[in-house]
Amino acid sequence: MIVAPGYNEFSTPYGLKNQSSNDLFDALNAAIADVQRDDGDETLLANTNRTDSSRVFTCHQDSQLPVANKSETTGFLRDILLNNATLLIGGLGPFDWGTHDGNYNLTVPIGFYPNLLDIIIEKLADLKGLDGIDYSEKINFKRIYYSNDTLLFRDLLDGKIHATDVYMLIEAPYNGTGEACSNDTYCRARESCIEGVCTHPRRPRSLHFRTTCATASRDTKFITKKDSQIYRTSVRKNEY
Repeated sequence: MIVAPGYNEFSTPYGLKNQSSNDLFDALNAAIADVQRDDGDETLLANTNRTDSSRVFTCHQDSQLPVANKSETTGFLRDILLNNATLLIGGLGPFDWGTHDGNYNLTVPIGFYPNLLDIIIEKLADLKGLDGIDYSEKINFKRIYYSNDTLLFRDLLDGKIHATDVYMLIEAPYNGTGEACSNDTYCRARESCIEGVCTHPRRPRSLHFRTTCATASRDTKFITKKDSQIYRTSVRKNEY
């Protein structure tokens, strides 16, 4: 999953200025780690017959990752927990990727990725700070769909959504908001107006945004001629 960074004059001048994603970021990481510790993701892989994905641990540990006390949370997370705001998750589509990956055209999406987000949100509600108080009986969330990733990431930086869905790849490049412009002053920090469009030099999403603990990984597959004498290799791509 991908979250917008906070504003920093030097490192992230394009980040959130009027909201904070810090506590939500920590809570999402704790929830993902709890799902993996309880083998919830492995169960989903088996139930949805996902044979091309593997479990990836980047935050695995034996106890819950530390999070802020419910009463002391800030920013997006405070709004969600104390003001009953809806957690807004941005994704692409909606698409039908099949019963294994996910069918998002249904009123209640089914498949590995939709169900993985469901159980992460359940774990998010079960988190506790040092005071031992549960975060929530239930956290309501809503999927917001976009026709392309440029529009999705623009809204993420504008604070109109809180995080991306679990299937967003981190190795794909980010290259700007795509907003219309007539010169550089119309664009965000570090973006330039090129042919009337605000553009950022291409860089991996993981260097531009905050990426949570890994949720899954899949093998890249290549098709070659039978007699090509190319040996089989496996290259992993992380999905967040």
